[in-house]
This record gives sequence, structure tokens and C-alpha cells, in this order.
Amino acid sequence: MKRNTILLNGFIGVAVVAAGLAGYVSLGPKSTGSTTVSTSTVKRGIVLSSVTATGNVTAQSQFDLNFDSSASSSVVTQILVKPGDKVAKGQALAKVDDHSAQLALASAQATLASAQAQLDKLRNGLTAQELAQDQATLQQSALAIDNAQAGVENAAATAAQNAVTTAAAVDQAQQAYANAVATADR
Repeated sequence: MKRNTILLNGFIGVAVVAAGLAGYVSLGPKSTGSTTVSTSTVKRGIVLSSVTATGNVTAQSQFDLNFDSSASSSVVTQILVKPGDKVAKGQALAKVDDHSAQLALASAQATLASAQAQLDKLRNGLTAQELAQDQATLQQSALAIDNAQAGVENAAATAAQNAVTTAAAVDQAQQAYANAVATADR
């Protein structure tokens, strides 16, 4: 079966090639042997010609305009060019409302001034008053640590005393129980 299919496909291929060759020979280019050539003498003058066509006109080049995120959300307040104007690289095309950008700039400048003041303070060191205040805070912290340590020691001693007292009370209660049981059994 497979061999028959291969043979059939081979014969069909040969037939298609033969039909194509016969069509080319009968319908192909006909050579008449003569070619008509026309020549004329060159003259100076005005050449009048016009071309009429329909279609779409497209720009030779096109550019996408990108604005930073703060400008893209702002309102355009003025357009500086008209359609068809030639523009140069770096030329402003429009103006946007920059009120929020001005506020952000002022805030950034204030933050910069504050950071600069802190840097200057660190570079210059502590003043005598700040040094005295830090010493006093250190002494208060040391005193608080000493007081806390004393409190821990007192609590530990109290807990130990309470444990001894509690153990003695338990022993007394057990002795009283034993005595009560012995009295009841008699």
C-alpha cells in the first residue's frame, strides 16, 4: 500500500512538471526579432509636467515626547510653538504649571539646610552646655542602674525569706495535721 502511494505521488509530480514546461513553451515570451527605439534631440527649455495622486502623507520622522512624572500630571499653561514650526534640540515647546514643583523644591532646600546644620554641629563637637547635660544624664542613668540592682537584691532576699517562712508554715501545718489524725485514731 505504501509503495503504491509513493509511485502514484511520483507520477503526479512528473505530470505537473511536464504540464508546466508545456505551458511555458506555448505561452512564454515570444521573440519577434525587431525592437523599436525612438530618439530625440536634446533642447533647452521649460519642462511642464504635473503629477496628480491620492494617498496619505506621513512625516519623514516622528518622535515620542516624554515628560518626567511631575510635568506629565501638571496643567499646560502655554504652548510656545505652532504646528508645522521647525524646532531645535533643547527648545522649549510648552510651559506647565510648576507650583507643586516649586513647593517640592522649597521643601528639599529646607531639608538640605537642616542636614547641613546637623553636619556642622557634628563637625564642631558638643558645646559646654551640651557636654554638661550629657554628663548629668549619664550620672542619672548610673544612679538608676544602682537603684534597680538594689531592688533586685532586695526582692531576691525577700523571696528567700518568704520561702523559708513558707516552708516553716508548711511544716507546722503538716505537724498539726499529723497530730489531729493521731488524736482522731485513738
